[in-house]
Amino acid sequence: RLCRSLGLLLLEVSPHELSRQHGDAISDGFRLALSAAGRSAPCVLLIESAEELAPAAGSEEEGGSGAAARLALLDALRAASRVQGV
Repeated sequence: RLCRSLGLLLLEVSPHELSRQHGDAISDGFRLALSAAGRSAPCVLLIESAEELAPAAGSEEEGGSGAAARLALLDALRAASRVQGV
């Protein structure tokens, strides 16, 4: 409602939706969301459950540390800082 009253488009993205659409390439999906937000600027990009984009630790079954996911998210966030109007 706030975005509408300010005349701003609200774009919403969630890790679940990114995973459903892009499989393991969630960071690529996040970059696409940022690109869409950049094309729609000025707008608000709402990232629901952002902490799920890069878990603190990988699953025990995979034996991962989650470092790759966190680095991918960091790269995507760096790209976000270059998007004007978002």
